[in-house]
Amino acid sequence: MWMMDKGCGATIEGVWKTNFDEPWVEKILRKIDKCGLELTQWSKKKFGSVHKELETKRTQLARAERYARSGGDTSWLRTLEAEIDSLMDKEAKMWRQRSRVAWLKDGDKNTRFFHTKATQRR
Repeated sequence: MWMMDKGCGATIEGVWKTNFDEPWVEKILRKIDKCGLELTQWSKKKFGSVHKELETKRTQLARAERYARSGGDTSWLRTLEAEIDSLMDKEAKMWRQRSRVAWLKDGDKNTRFFHTKATQRR
């Protein structure tokens, strides 16, 4: 999901284009650290508040529905529905990625999580 966004690539390119006056090994390590920090900040700005934004949009949607029922314009309603759909897709992708991380971390261990997943598949 993050790699599909244009800001991710731009953030990475911006960090790797900066020039540090250090030996090449230290320069690479410093760029990797800086890249991680920049991507964390970018992610918080771009995706960090998906849940809160979704709640806000749903509140606005309720208001727009009341307005449309009273004979008002429905364009705002359609716009909000499209935005909510987009936010719900983002949220679903985020949860899917989190579940994959859990699987990679815990999936091959002989844990209750692993056995539950294997039983579900069977």
